[in-house]
Amino acid sequence: MISASYEESDEKNVLKSSDLNLKTLIIIPTRNGSSDLARLFRSLSDQTPEPDVVVVDSSSSDSTVEVAGSNGAMVYSIPVSEFNHGGTRQLMVDKNPDYDVYIFMTQDAYLADEHAIEHIRVMVISGVRGDRRMAYPVD
Repeated sequence: MISASYEESDEKNVLKSSDLNLKTLIIIPTRNGSSDLARLFRSLSDQTPEPDVVVVDSSSSDSTVEVAGSNGAMVYSIPVSEFNHGGTRQLMVDKNPDYDVYIFMTQDAYLADEHAIEHIRVMVISGVRGDRRMAYPVD
């Protein structure tokens, strides 16, 4: 059994937070999302350890690029005509190949729990896959 309670359990097979040394990258496609990004970046900064963040911006005309950069994100800009939901995300994975876990978010999403990234790492290590924000055991 794998438990997300980390250090709180005495069971032998409990995953410890120290086992979660997976290099993690959050990928966020944006377009004119500056008004939503502050809440998203606040939720990311609460994570332990704080993940690396890439923003791929599709020619925003607001301050999206500046907000992302001032919050420590690596920022890539592409013409809006080149944006493709799957292709743009894959492009960011290809440009950043040295990560163990890639988490795709949208500019208006945020993490409500300061352990959300750790929980995702637990699922990755334990062989659970995420699908539409729901976790299912692998057959």
